[in-house]
Amino acid sequence: MTTRQTLLEIWRDGGIKGLFTGVGPRVARAGPSVGIVVSFYEVVKYALQQTFDTVKEKFQHLTRFLTLTISFEDPFHLMGW
Repeated sequence: MTTRQTLLEIWRDGGIKGLFTGVGPRVARAGPSVGIVVSFYEVVKYALQQTFDTVKEKFQHLTRFLTLTISFEDPFHLMGW
């Protein structure tokens, strides 16, 4: 079944409401997660700016941080939630 066929079937069965079923809980779950990631990024960025003077050092440490951050799909996973 293609994506188009799936969307058409959902539209026939539930209309516009069917297409957006579950959006509220998903946004409620993603909101805090995104907030944690953005806040953590800003704190680390500030700390790096205060700690390291050269652009090369900042870049190296930021890429290490981003590599570690991107490897985790959900920050709640790190906290054991």
